[in-house]
Amino acid sequence: PTGLSGNYRMSPDRSIDAGLAWSFGGYPGFDIHSDYLWHRNNLFKPGRFAFDLHYGIGARLLSVSNDRREDRRDDRTYFGPRLPVGIGTNFNEAALEVFAELALILNLIPGTSADLNLGVGARVYF
Repeated sequence: PTGLSGNYRMSPDRSIDAGLAWSFGGYPGFDIHSDYLWHRNNLFKPGRFAFDLHYGIGARLLSVSNDRREDRRDDRTYFGPRLPVGIGTNFNEAALEVFAELALILNLIPGTSADLNLGVGARVYF
């Protein structure tokens, strides 16, 4: 899926993020999530740039369709909590942040199952 991501910093070590992603391929659908995040700023600095760690808890709603068949019984909507952890850098206080995130998701609806999401992206702060 491809999408948009936003992050609202409430303080230097707390934020709320949200994402909206969609896919038009063989399994079209959308993914919406939001998380409350804690940040460990300047956790490591391998070179000129400091990297921050973030982790948190949130929820995800995923809806996918089986576009390859006329039988739409394979269409599914999933909902459950997610536990993200990631790293990012803002290039020494620039308005551009680059991040990577891994999230474990426990689907509770329509049945219990687990997913793992990987996200890579960039954000521009205004």
